[in-house]
Amino acid sequence: MGALDGDSYEVSAADVAALTEALARIKGRGDNSDPRGSSIADEHEPRRLLTLAAALHRARRRRDEATPGLFSEPAYDILLDLFVAHGEGRLISISSAAIASGAPGTTALRYIEALVLRGFIARRPDHLDGRRSYLLLTEAGLDLMSRHLADLDFSLR
Repeated sequence: MGALDGDSYEVSAADVAALTEALARIKGRGDNSDPRGSSIADEHEPRRLLTLAAALHRARRRRDEATPGLFSEPAYDILLDLFVAHGEGRLISISSAAIASGAPGTTALRYIEALVLRGFIARRPDHLDGRRSYLLLTEAGLDLMSRHLADLDFSLR
């Protein structure tokens, strides 16, 4: 079975390395300012970034429904979902994040693990139900997504 079947997709070391490099580039941008000199992230109120993230996530889901199996960025979709949940004060379980990624379950779990290992998200046990854990953006993950969304918003203006 190929990657387009939706049943099986192996995440190679090269895929994880490429994701890590892309996220590091976004996180480490030193040119994150507009021509007037103010920081893009400072200029954007959290509500605007939350609205942008939610709209982007919805658009990606609609795109995936229209073209199943052709586009897939599970890590990005997980980060978007967690950013929106953070802004709305909601907790997202691991299984919900896996579903939101649009990837097969085992693929989503591999991406979740990659994001945990890189410090962008963290697991938090559910103290009421020991079988369930939640995922949260870490400060590094929140900063990464805030900068990325602010940069995207600035680019769209």
